Amino acid sequence: MLAAEPGVIVTAVDIAEPDAVTAALACEPEVIVVEEGGAVDAADIVRRSHASLVLDVDITTTRAWTIRRESLSTRPDDFLAAIRAAVGGIHRGDTDLPLQPAAIPG
Repeated sequence: MLAAEPGVIVTAVDIAEPDAVTAALACEPEVIVVEEGGAVDAADIVRRSHASLVLDVDITTTRAWTIRRESLSTRPDDFLAAIRAAVGGIHRGDTDLPLQPAAIPG
């Protein structure tokens, strides 16, 4: 499907082949699509690559997840604003929204 899009170059790699995955990552792709539940997961790809976007796709459902790599300032105010924007869907720079603790399973 993606290969049919003009300007999109697709390289399919079997994630069961570690050398093939390493070689594909060495090409520094901008976007990587990973099938959920495989030998290599999206978090591993984010750690091993500089891709701007990682898509985590589960072919047994109608959902996919995106993981975007963004440059963030490490200044505390900027860092907290980015977190608030990600979890609250607000515009960056609006720092009046309180953060909520995450639920702890178990």
